[in-house]
Amino acid sequence: MNPLKYENEEDKSYGLAGMLLSVIAHDREEHLCRITLDPADAESPGIEFSESFHYAGNPAVSAKLAWVQMLEEVKVITGMTVSNVLCRNYVAKRRRLDETIFNALRKSVYDEADSLCQLEQDEAEMMLQESLSYFGRLYSSAAVHDSVKRFVTSLLLRRTFSPMEAMEFFREI
Repeated sequence: MNPLKYENEEDKSYGLAGMLLSVIAHDREEHLCRITLDPADAESPGIEFSESFHYAGNPAVSAKLAWVQMLEEVKVITGMTVSNVLCRNYVAKRRRLDETIFNALRKSVYDEADSLCQLEQDEAEMMLQESLSYFGRLYSSAAVHDSVKRFVTSLLLRRTFSPMEAMEFFREI
């Protein structure tokens, strides 16, 4: 069994809140299309981006610039993954990560970093630790907990938000 798999729609809603907070933290809001519990593709996590979010490659761009852009995408995806898991555990379940969840999170980050940029494990570990540190501090805030809970309650009722509607829940933090 995958310990990172959503248990139910409420758990998924907390995960979506976490991913949204990461998108905001990385200043990638302009790439958001919608946040939904009912994605068209059942494999979709529910946070949908424009095509401009993912680096598609460009032969006119230098190899160094392409690498930097891909590395930035890995950082954003790492942040989204970490924030998803921390939000579900710290906010929803009010608990720290246990070893099983932490190891599954680490493997997910390593696999994504290897797949997108062929990063070594020590490089992926640095990204993981940076995200854990940043989002660990973020989720220590009672204001963040309150905003996340309001977002989750509304998402469970409405099922879908536009980017502007979703970000409104986090405007004050």
